[in-house]
Amino acid sequence: MTDWIEKTHRIIKPALSKAKRPAVLCSYGKDSIVLLDLLRQHINLDRLRVIHVDTTFEFPQLYAYKKYIIKEFAIGSGDLTVTNTAALNSGMNYENTPVFEVTAALKTEPLKQVIRDEAIDFLFTGIRRDEEGSRAKERYFSYRDAQGVYEPSDNNPEFHPFEGINISTPEKGHYRVNTLLDWTELDIWQYTLERKLPLCPLYLAVDGKRYRSLGCMPVTTPVDSGADTIEKIIDEVAVTLVPERASRARQDEAVPHCMEMLRRNGFC
Repeated sequence: MTDWIEKTHRIIKPALSKAKRPAVLCSYGKDSIVLLDLLRQHINLDRLRVIHVDTTFEFPQLYAYKKYIIKEFAIGSGDLTVTNTAALNSGMNYENTPVFEVTAALKTEPLKQVIRDEAIDFLFTGIRRDEEGSRAKERYFSYRDAQGVYEPSDNNPEFHPFEGINISTPEKGHYRVNTLLDWTELDIWQYTLERKLPLCPLYLAVDGKRYRSLGCMPVTTPVDSGADTIEKIIDEVAVTLVPERASRARQDEAVPHCMEMLRRNGFC
């Protein structure tokens, strides 16, 4: 795993060196915390825009954890929480609106808007290829046009992504810097354990249930588990055959190719 960590740092360095307005997309889930920890080894996080797209349907425990992380990681003035209040005021919610439309309105649109408003040119993300099929098509440096649209065929293959990375500040649009692209769920937990990173309690089993992937409350369900420590989570993940996002099927499978369409339009 040491090699993967070093390669990850070799992705972060050129991105920060080229960025005029860098930012990191942060859900405050396990992957985001790993990403924040990697980034703070290069830059003070209050010098980045740490963007949280808040649908207002998050778990209460996650909001409390977010406050702790902002203080613990010295994010300070870098914190930028965005919400599509217009959509919420119109009555949009998970009860009377198709999940695909809710995700597009409450996650994709505010993200695209804040990228434009803040003139973000390099946006660090914590997505991983092993999470979901459409993310397997990604590159470490993935270009989005001025409208935030993603076209996989426009991104050149990265045969040697860690040697002589040749990128420049985009005149229009932005790069998604998918820092953790080749990490696995197991890698995330092993790094979390090794670095002793603070953990959102929702990941730990209580009464035989825990969450593997944190999304909005209406579309996220817990899994059966007795893993109430990180060590036990690692043991569980090492042998499970159940996909990580199986507990978020209502979102991922709302319509055929749901995630593919959402991501082409700017979703992460």
